[in-house]
Amino acid sequence: MKKIIALTLLAPFALFLSTSCSEDEDPQDYRAALLASDWMIADLTLKISSGIFGPTIDGYAQLPDCMKDDLFVFLENGDLNVLQNQDLCNPAAGEVIATGSWSLDGTNLTVTSSYFTTLINQLGASSPVDFEYDNETFLFDIHDAASGIIRLTLAEAFTDPSDNKEYQIEIESEFEAVEK
Repeated sequence: MKKIIALTLLAPFALFLSTSCSEDEDPQDYRAALLASDWMIADLTLKISSGIFGPTIDGYAQLPDCMKDDLFVFLENGDLNVLQNQDLCNPAAGEVIATGSWSLDGTNLTVTSSYFTTLINQLGASSPVDFEYDNETFLFDIHDAASGIIRLTLAEAFTDPSDNKEYQIEIESEFEAVEK
């Protein structure tokens, strides 16, 4: 009888566990989604804090138009290419404007590319906090891969040289699929 009562009490919990994980959370789905399309930045938000809530910056609005249509191409071999699309920042640079590498471990997407360093510093130039980022390896957390949208979050700590305060930046980005 005790076993029946225990199983009855655990059934709702087991049901919750079996329904709380969607197919989106399968790392194979993330890998397949990254490889199936080229990706373009659709939204970008920068949050800065120093122990208390700080400003939130619409990073997408701060980007030059020529960066908004760059294409991110994740290749099967782990390479990453960033391509200029129609609005060219540097016509002399050619189609591939940055390269790098990527790997996926569960929901952790590691990207190594100077493009993201440039992107973050572009956002930093419009921020009320003085920072320059020089790391080229980024660990993103993938939140979603549904219906042609990839949501990525990056959180990093840095020190503002003007006041020696430690700050936390969080970048929330959304990339939408573009047909290859």
